[in-house]
Amino acid sequence: MKKEIARDFVVYTTASYAVQVLGVVTSLAMRYFLDPPLMGVWSLLDLMMKYGLYANLGILPALNTELPIYIGKGDGPKADKIRNVAFTFTLLSSALAGIVIVLVAFVFWGALSHSTRVYMAASALILLATSGYNYYISLLWAQKKFSILGKGIVLNALIYLALIFVLVSRFKLRGLLMTAFFSTAFTTLFLHWRLEEKPHFDLNKEVFWELLKAGLPLMIVGFAYSFFMTVDRLIITRYLEIAALGQYSVAILMMTYSNTMPTLLANVIFPNLLERYGQTGSAKEISAFITKPTILLSYAMPVILGMAYFIAPYLVEKFLPKYVPGIPALRVLSLGSFFISISQPVQNYLTTIYKRLHNLPIIFLGTVSASLVSYGLISKGMGLVGVALGMSFGFFVYYVALLFYVFKHFGTFRQAFLFLAENLTCFAYLVMTVIFLETWVRVSSALFGVILKSAVFAILCLPYGYMLDKKTGALKMLQATLRRLAHD
Repeated sequence: MKKEIARDFVVYTTASYAVQVLGVVTSLAMRYFLDPPLMGVWSLLDLMMKYGLYANLGILPALNTELPIYIGKGDGPKADKIRNVAFTFTLLSSALAGIVIVLVAFVFWGALSHSTRVYMAASALILLATSGYNYYISLLWAQKKFSILGKGIVLNALIYLALIFVLVSRFKLRGLLMTAFFSTAFTTLFLHWRLEEKPHFDLNKEVFWELLKAGLPLMIVGFAYSFFMTVDRLIITRYLEIAALGQYSVAILMMTYSNTMPTLLANVIFPNLLERYGQTGSAKEISAFITKPTILLSYAMPVILGMAYFIAPYLVEKFLPKYVPGIPALRVLSLGSFFISISQPVQNYLTTIYKRLHNLPIIFLGTVSASLVSYGLISKGMGLVGVALGMSFGFFVYYVALLFYVFKHFGTFRQAFLFLAENLTCFAYLVMTVIFLETWVRVSSALFGVILKSAVFAILCLPYGYMLDKKTGALKMLQATLRRLAHD
């Protein structure tokens, strides 16, 4: 299984990082064609569409968890029913959500501008296309077909980038809405075409209620987690201004890209974790699927986040001068997102053992912590930096509470404390290294300064690589996997 996970991780990661490279160009182009106020409007529309995806009532998250479990049990007929019922309800629920958005536009027709009505109608179409896309991504993920999945996400990124230059350069925000719809819809058709067994319409009541029972807790927790991860945007909108939200988007962008690797690792491991739980039914036997990836991330993420700390601000200054006010928040969030990065494998444990709502009070604790600290620091005039510090504190509180609760199921308080101490040691080394370089390495050339700091930082991070391989053997396994893939 380790070899299979390593192979899937390399394949999926290669595709995903290709998407990230394309995404960097896309994000720069998007912000080049759109001013911060328009980016702020897009952020709000994007947030509305994200919340609209919850219309599936957790059926897609249930597909993610229940399908691998029944595959692990060897129950093929039940797995087919789950796949088809999820397909049917996803399309119907997203269509209904889109209709609701359009109806709201009609009800408030006189109060809304023409542009707003157009944006809402476009959002309804994007929501439908995105729901179909998410279904196929979830299905391929649950079946561990990472090769097709990788091709799909790369194709989507290529189309999106091309349409940014064709449509957004000319039609601005309307062009961005058209880009989001056409790229997503075309990729959805491609993924459907590549599947050997096509899903078909089926609303089997028994399977539907089973998925709903499994999915509703996941939807509730997912909504709470999504709110936690976007509360900074809501706070900025309420207490600052829409242009500030646009400037803060570079910090959000950096965190999204920096967290690619932990997200990919957790995504590749999760279906294997679910299959193993389906085979054994033991909550203790799957603990290694949680602890080892988290340790791996504790030593790998400081390198990624430190590089982002030095490189991302230069890119913003060079290519996005209108977003320079967001750089201090970007730097803070690049360090503080360490804790949300390493929490991703830990989150999967409670989902796997069917204690899905147990994460809700932990998410609430993180959200309240982030909100209170952000509001307090904004009140003291710290602006976007205060919000980034508040979110970082919320991430820390969330991870600590989650870690100790999860360890209750297979370990002791002392083991959890020692595990956290190792995490904090990695984080402390990251912060001290960054402070050292910022204090002592000063040059007149911005580009040379970034290169020099990044190079010295990479050298100072060599102990991370040594400890990572010593504890997990990840580097040796990665090397062997690359050799096998090259030979194949």
